[in-house]
Amino acid sequence: MRNLLKNPFATFSLAALVVVILVAGLRPFDFAPKNRVTHTVGQDGLRFSRPGIAYSAGEMRFGEGALTIEILFRSGRGHNHGIARILSVSDADGNEIFFIGVWRSSIIVRKGYAGDSGRGRELGVKDAARAGETHLLAVTTSKDGTSIFLDGKIAREAPNFSILREGAPLMGRLVLGNSPDGSNQWYGEILGVGIFNRRMDPADAGDRYRAWMGAGESRKDIADLADGSASFFAFQGSSGRLAANLAGGPDLVIPATFRPLKRKILEVPGKGYRLDRSQVKDIILNVVGFVPFGFLLCLFLAGDGGATIRTRLTVVLLGGGLSLFIELSQAFLPTRSSSVLDLVFNTLGTVIGAMLF
Repeated sequence: MRNLLKNPFATFSLAALVVVILVAGLRPFDFAPKNRVTHTVGQDGLRFSRPGIAYSAGEMRFGEGALTIEILFRSGRGHNHGIARILSVSDADGNEIFFIGVWRSSIIVRKGYAGDSGRGRELGVKDAARAGETHLLAVTTSKDGTSIFLDGKIAREAPNFSILREGAPLMGRLVLGNSPDGSNQWYGEILGVGIFNRRMDPADAGDRYRAWMGAGESRKDIADLADGSASFFAFQGSSGRLAANLAGGPDLVIPATFRPLKRKILEVPGKGYRLDRSQVKDIILNVVGFVPFGFLLCLFLAGDGGATIRTRLTVVLLGGGLSLFIELSQAFLPTRSSSVLDLVFNTLGTVIGAMLF
């Protein structure tokens, strides 16, 4: 109370700063945001905005010896902040097994089995996902390697890269438009998804591209062209369903509220972490935002005297505690991410502020 009365500038400035930090860290304060997945014009596709996600109602068997995934998609905007997921497959715990995503205008295919080394985990195709362009992407893989087809033509071949694991069937939940934890939003339209258990050759790729793009072909007709099809999703629902698996198996769930499959608390960056301009900006904001907090809290606690080592340690602990409260709260806000890096850099900002006093 003595400090409240003796230094009103520090008191009110500190109180205002704490409010600003809490608002910035916890907005939009929505614990059940609307899932922004809508039908495209004509009801033959799904449009994804932030926050948006769709996933299979249960686990699917994606194959063992060979696998092909087709996606007819249209990117809605540039994706410069991390790798946005068009399609992802997660295990029972919500961990990604592999994904097909977009970074800037490039298509990225990455596998993420636990224990895999960082090398040889990723394939890329440049300029395959420019905003506003519609493409048919086919990723076909077996123990002999992986091929990526774009609009019926080979775009990338990797003989030593396979999504599958020898002797083990690929099981998991299909996720569209986002990562299982909801932190890698993709913007655009998915007009169809086909999954079948065989390798695709160049002749097949050309035939299927013409079938997909043919004006007279229905989604069921295209599914029939995939001999041995495991799954084929049509997005124009029937009997009140928004999406159905025409080949059997679990339907696609589009929840009314945004609910990722996995909630991460104090996420630690993995091997796939990319330090881009957006991450550097976030780091700077996390540090700079807590520097005045450390300085003003020192001013408030010190009173008429100088800040002792004990005072500075108290300030650092309180700054770290405030950041920890925000990060733990963010774990329950579906549109925010709880990161240990934010905690570290917020605390670093507090240390700098305390030392500047």
